[in-house]
Order: sequence, then structure tokens, then C-alpha cells
Amino acid sequence: MSEYLYVGKSIPRTIETDKVTGRAIYIDDLKRPGMLYGKILYSKYAHAKIKNIDKSKAEKLPGVRAILTGYDIPDVRVGFIKDQTVLKKDLVRQFRDEVASVAAISPEIAEEALDLIKVEYEEPV
Repeated sequence: MSEYLYVGKSIPRTIETDKVTGRAIYIDDLKRPGMLYGKILYSKYAHAKIKNIDKSKAEKLPGVRAILTGYDIPDVRVGFIKDQTVLKKDLVRQFRDEVASVAAISPEIAEEALDLIKVEYEEPV
């Protein structure tokens, strides 16, 4: 029988020390030159028809590099049975359905841009 390197042996774990002392580096800790920050605008309604999305004010905000809605991207289907679009454009079916996305030079500018995007919904009666 061959000797295994790890199987059946107690191996000391070393990453935990970095985590509990705050030395571990996580993805949110990384900063790169020219890096953009993304934010998502979610639906405020559990079920409503999207009548219009006005992103014109948000696009003019200095530091905003891109704003996408379901009307700006291909109709890519995702999910377990491929029945969901990445960004909704006609109908939202639950709270927090993704309606628009923003890329900006800082998280604060991206958040401000979300506030400037106006979505007109028609709630069912």
C-alpha cells in the first residue's frame, strides 16, 4: 500500500491565524488602478410591470462609466430552468429582482447613480 501525503494524517490549518488577526486579504480588500465599482438597482415591488426606466440623469453623473438595463443587454436566460433574465425589463416578479446595474469609479458614486435612476412601475390591481 502506498503512503498518502494527507489522507489519514492530522494536517495543521494555517489560514485561521490570518483570519482572526485581521491579516487575511479578501476580495473586497483589493484595489487596482482604474478599478470600477458595481451596484445593482433592485425592484421595490413584489410584482409589477416595468413601464419605463429613465437612466439619463444617472448617466450624466461624473464618475459613472456605465449603466445597463434589461433593454441594453441580450436576452440571456439564467437560473435552474433558464427562465430568468439577468436584468428585468418587462415584469418584476419578486422584491429585489435586478432592474439596472451601475459601474462607477467609487462605491459612493455608484450608489448615488442608483438614486438617480427612475423606474416607472404599474402595479397590478
